[in-house]
Amino acid sequence: MSVRLFLASAVLLFSFGANAQPVWSAEVRAERNANWYRDSLQMKGDALAKCSAIDLKYQQKIDKESEKSGQYKNRTKSHLLRKKDAEMKAIMNSEQFQRYLRREKEIRRQMYIKYEGLYQPL
Repeated sequence: MSVRLFLASAVLLFSFGANAQPVWSAEVRAERNANWYRDSLQMKGDALAKCSAIDLKYQQKIDKESEKSGQYKNRTKSHLLRKKDAEMKAIMNSEQFQRYLRREKEIRRQMYIKYEGLYQPL
């Protein structure tokens, strides 16, 4: 009896622990990034709008890819992130882009630590 109770408790704790991190929608993540572009990169006007649109587009694509299963899922996500970086580079000046890359590199490093396999060095 006590072994069953222990196992049931462990399963419940694990299931709650697995969902402890909130899952932010693509729109929320894109809005947070837009705020960072505005505040940290001093982006304004058309450049901010373009970067925000690009970010939202790729956040949504990555979300769709995350729903899939298969061995190439992380490779496809990495490819999408490289395409996003290329589009951002076309809009940002070199200083903004370097700051953006440093931030993205840190975010991807954290993702690798958490999920293993998504991180691709820039």
